[in-house]
Amino acid sequence: MIAIPLLFLGATIRRDRPNEVFFKGAVLHAFLNNLHAEDTRHILALAHIDTIDDDKMYPQALLVMLYQAVEALPNGIDKVIAVGEKTVDYMSFNDTVIDIPSALATLKPMYEQMHIGLRGDEGWHLYDDGDHRARAIMKSPYSQYAAYGYLYGLMQRFRTPDTRFSVMPQTKNDGSPTIFHLKWMP
Repeated sequence: MIAIPLLFLGATIRRDRPNEVFFKGAVLHAFLNNLHAEDTRHILALAHIDTIDDDKMYPQALLVMLYQAVEALPNGIDKVIAVGEKTVDYMSFNDTVIDIPSALATLKPMYEQMHIGLRGDEGWHLYDDGDHRARAIMKSPYSQYAAYGYLYGLMQRFRTPDTRFSVMPQTKNDGSPTIFHLKWMP
């Protein structure tokens, strides 16, 4: 049995908590609709999230705990990746995002759009390594596996039918940011 503390349920943005970070609820739909939804859907129920308000701001710590709860399931890493991958479907991209490079350019602004109260350099940092290669660095409390899934889903969504791509994580498991090496062949 997985326990999720109830202290986050019904939380609202409070001005007396200036250090708290919040995220938009739209990303929670990915727990309901992914390749392993039969296993991840009940995690929201355990957290007593019966309805999802796309525009409501939820405490970031709740999403961190939801990812941890999914990761604790059998084959949990695959399930967290599936949730991360499906998250891309609940993001609104403008009409100028038409290919992998333009999609990757949205990493930082999209993260900032989906959160409030971010501190320091939290979020995505993208470095163009030229020749259809890039490095994406994730500085966040979220699961590195969800980040991998998000990058995979982003590249999958914006690739052309003939484009091959890879997402290679470079992890250290020491709390340092996760670096992803991205490559695509148009």
